[in-house]
Amino acid sequence: MISLKTFIVILAMYCFNTVAQDIITSDGQSMGPKSIFMEVCMTNMSENRPKVGAPYSVYDFCNCMADELLPTFTKAQIHYYFAQGHMDEMLTDSVSNYIIVNCVVKNISFDTIASPPLVIEEAMTLKENEPLVDSIVVICDYEAAFNTIRKQRLMYFASQNDWSDKKIKEIESKVNFLDFDQRRYYGGYSLYSKNDLLAIIEYFGSMSQEELQQSEIRYEKIILTNFEEEINYSIKKVGGLFQ
Repeated sequence: MISLKTFIVILAMYCFNTVAQDIITSDGQSMGPKSIFMEVCMTNMSENRPKVGAPYSVYDFCNCMADELLPTFTKAQIHYYFAQGHMDEMLTDSVSNYIIVNCVVKNISFDTIASPPLVIEEAMTLKENEPLVDSIVVICDYEAAFNTIRKQRLMYFASQNDWSDKKIKEIESKVNFLDFDQRRYYGGYSLYSKNDLLAIIEYFGSMSQEELQQSEIRYEKIILTNFEEEINYSIKKVGGLFQ
C-alpha cells in the first residue's frame, strides 16, 4: 500500500501545479496534472507493492486512481484522506474499493477457454449472497451485454460461413441469455462480501439510465469473457460447425 507520506507529497505537488489540469475533482476543482500524479504514484507503488501475488501492474493501479477514483471526491475530501491521515478509511470504503478494483480488473488478462464444458471455479459466491448478485445482473443489465456480444459473434460466423438471414435468426433464437449458467455470475462475484455487493447495488442503483449506460465499470470482465465463450460454443453447436 502507498504510504501516507507519499500521498502528502502527491497532494503538495497538486497544489503547486495548476497549468495542466488533467485531474478534476467532483466539485470542479483542479488537482493538477495527471502526469505528476502518475510519476509519483508509480515510483512509490513500485517500492511498496508486493513482489509476487499481485495480478495488476503499478500503472494500472495508479491510472485507475487518477481516472476513476479521485474524480469521485471533492477537493476537501482528497485533502481529508491524503493530508489528514485517513488513507485507510478511503481504501476500505466499500464503494471506493469497488471502483478501484473493477477498474484494475479491466486490465487483467484472463485465459480464455475454447469451448464448454467450462470449468466452474471452486470459489463461488456464498449461497446467501446469490440474490444480491441476481439484483446486480438486473440493475447493470447484463442481458444487454449478452445480446450485444451475441450479435457481434453471429455476424462474424455468418460472414465466415455465408449464412442466410433466415439461418442467422434461427440460431439467434436458440442462443438465449436465460440459458446462461447462473453459477458463472456467482463465480464472477465470489470475492465480494455481502457488504460489498450491497454497496455495488446502492452505487449503480443511484445512477440514471444514461449514467449507467455510460459507466465503464458496471460489468465484470470475467463475466463478459464467459458470455463470449458460451456464445461461441452455442453458435457453433446450433450452426452445425462442429465436426
